[in-house]
Amino acid sequence: MPKVAEKRPQRSLCGVFDCVECEWHLSGRCAGCLGVNLTRRRRGDATCVIYDCVRTQKVESCWQCRKEECPIAQGARPFCVSQEGLELARVKLEERLGWVVRRREGGVPQGSRGAVSEPRLARARWYLAALDDMSRREILRVSSYDLARTTGVKSALVRRDLSCLGHLGTPSVGYEVNRLKDSISEFFGLGIPYYWVGAAKLAAEPSLIEEFASCNCKVGGIFDPSEAFIGKRVAGIRIRPLSELKGAVSEDKVCAAILALPLKEAQPALDTMVEAGIKGVLSLVSAPLSAPPHVVIQHADLPSQLFLLMARCRRH
Repeated sequence: MPKVAEKRPQRSLCGVFDCVECEWHLSGRCAGCLGVNLTRRRRGDATCVIYDCVRTQKVESCWQCRKEECPIAQGARPFCVSQEGLELARVKLEERLGWVVRRREGGVPQGSRGAVSEPRLARARWYLAALDDMSRREILRVSSYDLARTTGVKSALVRRDLSCLGHLGTPSVGYEVNRLKDSISEFFGLGIPYYWVGAAKLAAEPSLIEEFASCNCKVGGIFDPSEAFIGKRVAGIRIRPLSELKGAVSEDKVCAAILALPLKEAQPALDTMVEAGIKGVLSLVSAPLSAPPHVVIQHADLPSQLFLLMARCRRH
Protein backbone atom coordinates (compact mmCIF):
# COMPACT_ATOMS: atom_id res chain seq x y z
CA MET A 1 0.00 0.00 0.00
CA PRO A 2 1.60 3.33 -1.03
CA LYS A 3 2.42 5.61 1.86
CA VAL A 4 0.90 9.06 2.21
CA ALA A 5 2.72 11.65 4.29
CA GLU A 6 0.87 13.34 7.13
CA LYS A 7 -1.78 15.83 5.99
CA ARG A 8 -1.78 19.30 7.48
CA PRO A 9 -3.48 22.54 6.45
CA GLN A 10 -1.25 24.73 4.33
CA ARG A 11 -2.55 27.59 2.25
CA SER A 12 -5.76 28.96 0.90
CA LEU A 13 -6.69 27.94 -2.63
CA CYS A 14 -5.83 31.40 -3.90
CA GLY A 15 -2.37 30.81 -2.42
CA VAL A 16 -2.31 34.12 -0.57
CA PHE A 17 -3.00 33.18 3.03
CA ASP A 18 -1.11 30.72 5.25
CA CYS A 19 -3.95 28.98 7.09
CA VAL A 20 -1.70 27.83 9.93
CA GLU A 21 -0.59 31.43 10.51
CA CYS A 22 -3.98 33.12 10.02
CA GLU A 23 -5.57 34.48 13.20
CA TRP A 24 -9.04 34.23 11.65
CA HIS A 25 -8.47 30.53 10.94
CA LEU A 26 -6.87 29.78 14.31
CA SER A 27 -9.72 31.47 16.19
CA GLY A 28 -12.18 29.06 14.60
CA ARG A 29 -13.96 31.65 12.46
CA CYS A 30 -12.66 29.99 9.27
CA ALA A 31 -12.59 26.25 8.59
CA GLY A 32 -10.35 26.65 5.55
CA CYS A 33 -11.25 26.89 1.87
CA LEU A 34 -12.26 23.27 1.48
CA GLY A 35 -14.32 23.00 4.68
CA VAL A 36 -16.18 26.29 4.24
CA ASN A 37 -16.97 25.84 0.57
CA LEU A 38 -18.01 22.19 0.87
CA THR A 39 -20.45 23.20 3.61
CA ARG A 40 -21.82 26.09 1.59
CA ARG A 41 -22.21 23.89 -1.47
CA ARG A 42 -24.15 21.26 0.51
CA ARG A 43 -26.47 24.00 1.78
CA GLY A 44 -27.01 25.30 -1.74
CA ASP A 45 -25.28 28.60 -0.95
CA ALA A 46 -22.90 30.39 -3.30
CA THR A 47 -19.30 29.24 -3.02
CA CYS A 48 -16.08 31.21 -3.44
CA VAL A 49 -15.39 32.11 -7.07
CA ILE A 50 -11.72 31.18 -6.57
CA TYR A 51 -12.71 27.81 -5.11
CA ASP A 52 -15.00 27.15 -8.08
CA CYS A 53 -12.31 28.11 -10.58
CA VAL A 54 -9.56 25.99 -9.00
CA ARG A 55 -11.92 23.03 -8.69
CA THR A 56 -13.00 23.31 -12.34
CA GLN A 57 -9.42 23.64 -13.62
CA LYS A 58 -8.28 20.70 -11.42
CA VAL A 59 -5.19 22.59 -10.29
CA GLU A 60 -3.81 23.00 -6.79
CA SER A 61 -4.10 26.76 -6.57
CA CYS A 62 -4.23 30.00 -8.57
CA TRP A 63 -0.48 29.84 -9.14
CA GLN A 64 -0.87 26.87 -11.50
CA CYS A 65 -3.93 28.11 -13.37
CA ARG A 66 -3.58 28.55 -17.13
CA LYS A 67 -7.15 29.62 -17.83
CA GLU A 68 -7.34 32.47 -20.35
CA GLU A 69 -10.24 34.21 -18.58
CA CYS A 70 -9.02 34.75 -15.03
CA PRO A 71 -11.73 35.71 -12.47
CA ILE A 72 -9.15 37.57 -10.34
CA ALA A 73 -7.99 39.60 -13.33
CA GLN A 74 -11.64 40.43 -13.99
CA GLY A 75 -12.11 41.81 -10.47
CA ALA A 76 -13.46 38.78 -8.59
CA ARG A 77 -12.34 38.36 -4.97
CA PRO A 78 -12.28 35.31 -2.68
CA PHE A 79 -15.35 34.82 -0.46
CA CYS A 80 -13.26 35.18 2.72
CA VAL A 81 -12.06 38.73 2.05
CA SER A 82 -15.60 39.94 1.41
CA GLN A 83 -16.50 39.21 5.04
CA GLU A 84 -16.79 42.02 7.54
CA GLY A 85 -13.68 42.81 9.54
CA LEU A 86 -11.17 41.50 7.01
CA GLU A 87 -9.85 44.78 5.66
CA LEU A 88 -6.28 43.67 6.38
CA ALA A 89 -6.83 40.48 4.38
CA ARG A 90 -8.29 42.52 1.53
CA VAL A 91 -5.19 44.76 1.42
CA LYS A 92 -2.93 41.73 1.56
CA LEU A 93 -4.80 40.15 -1.33
CA GLU A 94 -4.48 43.28 -3.46
CA GLU A 95 -0.74 43.40 -2.84
CA ARG A 96 0.01 39.76 -3.51
CA LEU A 97 -2.26 39.05 -6.44
CA GLY A 98 -1.19 41.97 -8.57
CA TRP A 99 1.09 39.48 -10.34
CA VAL A 100 -1.96 37.63 -11.69
CA VAL A 101 -3.15 40.64 -13.65
CA ARG A 102 0.39 41.39 -14.86
CA ARG A 103 0.82 37.79 -15.97
CA ARG A 104 -2.42 37.91 -17.95
CA GLU A 105 -1.19 41.09 -19.63
CA GLY A 106 2.12 39.47 -20.52
CA GLY A 107 4.22 41.27 -17.93
CA VAL A 108 5.16 38.14 -15.96
CA PRO A 109 6.10 34.77 -17.52
CA GLN A 110 3.81 31.81 -16.94
CA GLY A 111 4.62 30.00 -13.71
CA SER A 112 6.61 32.96 -12.38
CA ARG A 113 5.96 35.45 -9.60
CA GLY A 114 8.85 37.66 -10.53
CA ALA A 115 12.50 37.54 -9.52
CA VAL A 116 13.52 34.68 -7.25
CA SER A 117 16.45 35.15 -4.86
CA GLU A 118 19.57 33.01 -5.26
CA PRO A 119 19.29 31.37 -1.79
CA ARG A 120 15.74 30.37 -2.67
CA LEU A 121 16.89 28.83 -5.94
CA ALA A 122 19.76 27.03 -4.18
CA ARG A 123 17.41 25.44 -1.62
CA ALA A 124 15.46 23.81 -4.44
CA ARG A 125 18.21 21.22 -4.67
CA TRP A 126 17.52 20.13 -1.09
CA TYR A 127 13.82 19.84 -1.80
CA LEU A 128 14.43 17.83 -4.94
CA ALA A 129 16.74 15.41 -3.12
CA ALA A 130 14.14 14.92 -0.37
CA LEU A 131 11.39 14.37 -2.96
CA ASP A 132 13.52 11.78 -4.79
CA ASP A 133 13.93 9.85 -1.54
CA MET A 134 10.18 10.06 -0.82
CA SER A 135 9.38 8.87 -4.32
CA ARG A 136 11.62 5.83 -3.84
CA ARG A 137 9.76 5.09 -0.60
CA GLU A 138 6.44 5.35 -2.48
CA ILE A 139 5.20 8.38 -0.55
CA LEU A 140 2.52 10.02 -2.67
CA ARG A 141 1.97 13.30 -0.82
CA VAL A 142 4.05 15.45 1.47
CA SER A 143 3.37 18.51 3.61
CA SER A 144 5.62 21.52 4.05
CA TYR A 145 6.24 20.27 7.60
CA ASP A 146 7.66 16.99 6.28
CA LEU A 147 9.92 18.80 3.80
CA ALA A 148 11.00 21.17 6.58
CA ARG A 149 11.98 18.30 8.88
CA THR A 150 13.90 16.58 6.08
CA THR A 151 15.81 19.61 4.82
CA GLY A 152 16.19 21.61 8.04
CA VAL A 153 14.32 24.60 6.57
CA LYS A 154 11.40 26.23 8.38
CA SER A 155 8.03 25.13 7.03
CA ALA A 156 6.94 28.71 6.29
CA LEU A 157 10.12 29.19 4.23
CA VAL A 158 9.46 25.92 2.38
CA ARG A 159 6.01 27.18 1.36
CA ARG A 160 7.38 30.54 0.24
CA ASP A 161 10.18 28.90 -1.76
CA LEU A 162 7.86 26.52 -3.56
CA SER A 163 5.29 29.22 -4.26
CA CYS A 164 7.98 31.36 -5.90
CA LEU A 165 8.87 28.35 -8.04
CA GLY A 166 5.27 28.29 -9.21
CA HIS A 167 3.95 25.42 -7.08
CA LEU A 168 1.64 25.36 -4.07
CA GLY A 169 0.19 22.46 -2.17
CA THR A 170 -3.50 21.77 -1.76
CA PRO A 171 -4.77 23.08 1.60
CA SER A 172 -5.14 20.29 4.17
CA VAL A 173 -3.66 17.81 1.67
CA GLY A 174 -0.15 18.97 0.85
CA TYR A 175 2.01 18.47 -2.22
CA GLU A 176 1.84 15.62 -4.69
CA VAL A 177 5.42 14.29 -4.59
CA ASN A 178 5.91 13.32 -8.23
CA ARG A 179 4.13 16.40 -9.51
CA LEU A 180 6.25 18.66 -7.33
CA LYS A 181 9.42 16.93 -8.57
CA ASP A 182 8.37 17.48 -12.17
CA SER A 183 7.47 21.10 -11.44
CA ILE A 184 10.87 21.90 -9.93
CA SER A 185 12.69 20.04 -12.72
CA GLU A 186 10.73 21.95 -15.35
CA PHE A 187 11.42 25.29 -13.65
CA PHE A 188 15.19 24.71 -13.78
CA GLY A 189 15.21 22.89 -17.11
CA LEU A 190 16.79 19.82 -15.55
CA GLY A 191 17.48 16.83 -17.75
CA ILE A 192 19.16 18.96 -20.44
CA PRO A 193 22.85 17.96 -20.72
CA TYR A 194 25.71 20.37 -20.10
CA TYR A 195 29.40 20.37 -21.05
CA TRP A 196 32.46 20.27 -18.82
CA VAL A 197 35.49 22.25 -20.00
CA GLY A 198 38.73 21.41 -18.17
CA ALA A 199 39.34 17.71 -17.59
CA ALA A 200 42.02 17.86 -14.87
CA LYS A 201 39.63 18.59 -12.00
CA LEU A 202 37.09 16.08 -13.26
CA ALA A 203 39.74 13.38 -13.68
CA ALA A 204 40.87 14.00 -10.10
CA GLU A 205 37.28 13.90 -8.78
CA PRO A 206 35.19 11.68 -11.11
CA SER A 207 32.57 11.41 -8.37
CA LEU A 208 31.49 14.94 -9.36
CA ILE A 209 29.76 13.44 -12.39
CA GLU A 210 27.65 11.20 -10.16
CA GLU A 211 26.90 14.10 -7.81
CA PHE A 212 25.56 16.21 -10.66
CA ALA A 213 23.73 13.23 -12.18
CA SER A 214 21.88 12.70 -8.88
CA CYS A 215 20.27 16.12 -9.50
CA ASN A 216 19.30 15.10 -13.05
CA CYS A 217 22.17 17.15 -14.49
CA LYS A 218 24.06 14.96 -16.93
CA VAL A 219 27.43 15.64 -18.55
CA GLY A 220 26.93 15.69 -22.30
CA GLY A 221 30.61 16.03 -23.11
CA ILE A 222 34.06 16.79 -21.66
CA PHE A 223 36.45 19.14 -23.45
CA ASP A 224 40.00 20.27 -22.77
CA PRO A 225 42.54 22.44 -24.65
CA SER A 226 45.48 20.24 -23.59
CA GLU A 227 46.54 17.33 -25.79
CA ALA A 228 47.59 15.44 -22.67
CA PHE A 229 43.92 14.75 -21.82
CA ILE A 230 42.40 14.34 -25.29
CA GLY A 231 41.26 10.79 -25.96
CA LYS A 232 41.27 9.71 -22.33
CA ARG A 233 38.04 8.80 -20.52
CA VAL A 234 36.44 9.96 -17.30
CA ALA A 235 33.48 7.92 -16.04
CA GLY A 236 33.23 6.38 -19.51
CA ILE A 237 33.10 9.77 -21.30
CA ARG A 238 35.84 10.47 -23.85
CA ILE A 239 37.63 13.80 -23.48
CA ARG A 240 37.43 15.82 -26.70
CA PRO A 241 39.54 18.76 -27.92
CA LEU A 242 38.17 22.22 -27.23
CA SER A 243 38.25 22.93 -30.95
CA GLU A 244 35.31 20.51 -31.39
CA LEU A 245 33.11 22.45 -28.97
CA LYS A 246 31.39 24.64 -31.57
CA GLY A 247 30.24 21.71 -33.68
CA ALA A 248 29.12 19.79 -30.58
CA VAL A 249 27.04 22.71 -29.28
CA SER A 250 25.32 23.05 -32.64
CA GLU A 251 24.58 19.32 -32.78
CA ASP A 252 23.55 18.70 -29.16
CA LYS A 253 21.77 22.05 -28.59
CA VAL A 254 23.65 22.51 -25.30
CA CYS A 255 23.52 26.01 -23.79
CA ALA A 256 25.38 25.64 -20.46
CA ALA A 257 28.83 24.49 -19.40
CA ILE A 258 31.12 24.23 -16.41
CA LEU A 259 34.54 25.85 -16.77
CA ALA A 260 37.29 24.34 -14.60
CA LEU A 261 40.61 25.43 -16.07
CA PRO A 262 43.64 27.23 -14.58
CA LEU A 263 43.37 31.01 -14.67
CA LYS A 264 45.80 31.44 -17.59
CA GLU A 265 43.77 29.10 -19.80
CA ALA A 266 40.33 30.08 -18.56
CA GLN A 267 39.71 33.32 -20.48
CA PRO A 268 40.72 31.96 -23.92
CA ALA A 269 38.58 28.88 -23.26
CA LEU A 270 35.65 31.08 -22.23
CA ASP A 271 35.99 33.09 -25.44
CA THR A 272 35.82 29.85 -27.41
CA MET A 273 32.75 28.74 -25.45
CA VAL A 274 30.96 32.04 -26.12
CA GLU A 275 31.80 31.82 -29.83
CA ALA A 276 30.46 28.26 -29.87
CA GLY A 277 27.09 29.44 -28.56
CA ILE A 278 27.29 28.65 -24.83
CA LYS A 279 24.92 31.03 -22.99
CA GLY A 280 25.59 30.10 -19.36
CA VAL A 281 28.84 29.21 -17.60
CA LEU A 282 29.44 27.93 -14.09
CA SER A 283 32.98 29.11 -13.42
CA LEU A 284 35.21 27.22 -11.00
CA VAL A 285 38.03 29.67 -11.77
CA SER A 286 39.29 31.67 -8.79
CA ALA A 287 39.08 35.05 -10.55
CA PRO A 288 36.49 37.09 -12.48
CA LEU A 289 36.24 36.44 -16.22
CA SER A 290 35.07 38.68 -19.02
CA ALA A 291 32.07 37.72 -21.17
CA PRO A 292 29.45 39.52 -23.32
CA PRO A 293 26.28 40.73 -21.53
CA HIS A 294 24.13 37.98 -23.06
CA VAL A 295 26.25 35.27 -21.40
CA VAL A 296 25.48 34.43 -17.77
CA ILE A 297 28.52 33.73 -15.60
CA GLN A 298 27.94 32.06 -12.24
CA HIS A 299 31.03 31.88 -10.03
CA ALA A 300 31.54 28.99 -7.62
CA ASP A 301 34.45 30.32 -5.58
CA LEU A 302 35.14 28.54 -2.27
CA PRO A 303 37.37 31.30 -0.80
CA SER A 304 34.57 33.83 -1.38
CA GLN A 305 32.11 31.55 0.37
CA LEU A 306 34.56 31.23 3.26
CA PHE A 307 34.75 35.04 3.46
CA LEU A 308 30.96 35.21 3.72
CA LEU A 309 30.93 32.51 6.39
CA MET A 310 33.55 34.27 8.52
CA ALA A 311 31.71 37.59 8.19
CA ARG A 312 28.48 35.98 9.36
CA CYS A 313 30.28 34.33 12.28
CA ARG A 314 31.64 37.69 13.43
CA ARG A 315 28.13 39.19 13.43
CA HIS A 316 26.81 36.50 15.79
